[in-house]
Amino acid sequence: MKGHIFHGVYALSLFLIVPAAALADPIPGIFNTGQGVSPGMVDPHYTGGAGAFAVNPHGDGIWSWVGAPGFSSAPANSQWITQNHVGAEASQGAFNTAYSYSLAFNLGGFDPSSAVINFNFAVDNSLEVRLNGTLVDSLVGPPGDPVVHNTLHTGVTLNSAFLQGLGTAFLAGLNTLEFRVTNLGPEFGVNPEGLLVAISGTATPTTQGGVPVPAEGFAEPPSLFLWALMGGVVAFVVWRRARRLPRDLC
Repeated sequence: MKGHIFHGVYALSLFLIVPAAALADPIPGIFNTGQGVSPGMVDPHYTGGAGAFAVNPHGDGIWSWVGAPGFSSAPANSQWITQNHVGAEASQGAFNTAYSYSLAFNLGGFDPSSAVINFNFAVDNSLEVRLNGTLVDSLVGPPGDPVVHNTLHTGVTLNSAFLQGLGTAFLAGLNTLEFRVTNLGPEFGVNPEGLLVAISGTATPTTQGGVPVPAEGFAEPPSLFLWALMGGVVAFVVWRRARRLPRDLC
């Protein structure tokens, strides 16, 4: 009897003491460009100086973002956006001009050190990616180079280790991811400007079901309850053994 009790206590101790890793959740505020909007409409998730409009790229062989070699279609739930548009189509951007598109997301309620963001992109012509003002990625594309704007590129993985190497980190509250597009000089007498981003991100919540989770992302064992339970079991075993002693002496 005593052996069974102690084996049960031991198993229960392991269950309570071994921490369970908290699961990562999607980061609120992370959206692809053009996600959920119709061509010609403003993208509410990306803030641009002249607005961020989802567009259908021209298919005239000059601005052929979609259908070109190496880039047959945009990723699911994503569209090109531009600050220069005519209805659902895009118009010409200014030469050698930078256009900024900012995506804001809030890590309140999450452990910022656990955040991970991955993204793919295409751009016409060059791109700088900045997290809270710090340059984290870039790609320079010469004018008229179809390899740049007709190819889906893989961006860097933004996580604590990578950002620490740059001397920065995710913030515990509001963060801004800026995609700065530079429209270069003309090549064929036309010069459209645009950006396509397919992005995702996860982070570990600091609360689970309303219960705080330690910064390490693990649930603390209920040590007081465990010790009380073990003490009660030991007391019961001692009491049972004390009752059996007089019979053993007979």
